Formats: sequence, structure tokens, C-alpha cells
Amino acid sequence: MTVVVRVDPARCRGHQMCVLGSPDVFVESSDDDGTVEVAEPHQPDTRLEALRLSQASCPEGAISVAVGDE
Repeated sequence: MTVVVRVDPARCRGHQMCVLGSPDVFVESSDDDGTVEVAEPHQPDTRLEALRLSQASCPEGAISVAVGDE
């Protein structure tokens, strides 16, 4: 089972709260505006709890976390 994580660039406002919880998953985008992107969208299910916390910490609701088989 894998976890797929995404950031909606239209909703991200660069608060970077997700980076605090998962700095190896969420990285600053190349736009130089403080917004973030996902370094690797497919994560092991052992990271699910940390990713859900990062999702919950986003004030803009820009992060989605989905669990699936791959």
C-alpha cells in the first residue's frame, strides 16, 4: 500500500506549515514565492500519520493525502 500526497498550487499560500512536519516530503517550489510542492508524491504507508498531520496543519487546505494499492 502506498500513500499519494499532492499540493494544490492554486490553494497554497506559502505558510509552509507542512514543511515543519515533513521537510523531506514538502519542499519550497521554484516559484520563489514561498509556496511548496511535493518532492516525491508516492510515500510508504508508514508515513501516513505524519502526512495526515501535515495535511491538517495546512490553513488553506491545499494538501491531499490518499491511500491506495500500487
